[in-house]
Amino acid sequence: MRKLVPILFFSLLVLTSCIEIVEEITVNSDQSGTISYSIKTDHLTSMLSSLSGLFDQNTLKEEMTERFEEFAMKFKNNQSIKNVKFNIGNNITDASLSFDFNSTKELNMALYEIAGSKKTFFAPSYLKIGKHKLKKFNIAPYLKKKLVEQDINLPEELMNMIELRTIYNLPENIKSAKGKSVIMAGQRKSTVQEFEFMDVYDNKINTGIKIRY
Repeated sequence: MRKLVPILFFSLLVLTSCIEIVEEITVNSDQSGTISYSIKTDHLTSMLSSLSGLFDQNTLKEEMTERFEEFAMKFKNNQSIKNVKFNIGNNITDASLSFDFNSTKELNMALYEIAGSKKTFFAPSYLKIGKHKLKKFNIAPYLKKKLVEQDINLPEELMNMIELRTIYNLPENIKSAKGKSVIMAGQRKSTVQEFEFMDVYDNKINTGIKIRY
């Protein structure tokens, strides 16, 4: 069961349902920011009962809690990663993770840590934030490989139920946002990307984005 826990948080929580796995990135004017991951659903309880033979929800919940308690303790005294919060309610659909970062260098290191890996010079950066610009890496060519490496086998029916959403909040008005499925919001200070998990898994869509603000 432990192999179900790493990968970036949306991969970690992929044993859910016809729901959204939401990533929210908020950038401050000094290029620091906050990143959070959560599950959004209205109809999972009944589906979990019907899929109870696929996995033990209580065991998964315990493993998730243990993994992120370890993560929180690791960065407790870190001056670059702050306010690490992990919450989980009565079932796994109430789970959320968030933390603040001083720079994307520390953020990328933390995300690799969540994935059970280590950021090296040759490993791609998931997110880069510069003066008036943001760039996020396309994970589509790597997601399936990572799941295989972690020995995570997901039923196709389940993957077809999952949607991925990323919300970007910028400190200034967005001048341009280049990427697939981009929706402008928040009086041009926010933009959203939405993808079907199966399209990302099969590498049929580019999840990357370039934003200038």
